[in-house]
Amino acid sequence: MSDINLTTEQKYEKKGFFSENLVPILFVILVLCMAAYGIFYYLEGSMTSKIDNTDSQYDSQYAELTTGNAKQAVDFQDRMDTIEDLMKTRPDIVKGLQEIEKRIAPGVYLKSYEYNAATNQITLVCATNNYRSVAEQILAFKGPAGEQSLFTNVTSGETSFNLQEGRIEFKVVISLS
Repeated sequence: MSDINLTTEQKYEKKGFFSENLVPILFVILVLCMAAYGIFYYLEGSMTSKIDNTDSQYDSQYAELTTGNAKQAVDFQDRMDTIEDLMKTRPDIVKGLQEIEKRIAPGVYLKSYEYNAATNQITLVCATNNYRSVAEQILAFKGPAGEQSLFTNVTSGETSFNLQEGRIEFKVVISLS
């Protein structure tokens, strides 16, 4: 008689570790890992070059500040020394401003200031509400008669009415002694 198997059990074949469904999944995971490695490798190279570039810029800026005219660029004491030197060589400007501040009349506003070093003159454009204030301001700049003043010659210039501001604008030229 031939071999007849009368059992009702089903025979299952043992599938191997690398079954048909597992191989594509592992292949996708491998491709993703390789792509991530490539991206990180590229980003690392890019960041390294950017860091090197920034370091070289920093080094050049630092070298500029530590050598050459760094004292003039950063040192505030040097700036103060320069200002003091300018005040010694051109004291008329500071004295002129102080004198104008003392003599400005109430209700008169200074619109512009111009100093001409060649002629040693100050040109002012002032604004006020009435012609009486114009006359008072010119007299204030001239000062009391007989008084020694920094202003040797005060002349009034053009007078105009500014419609936009509703003020009288007048020009005064002051010669410094």
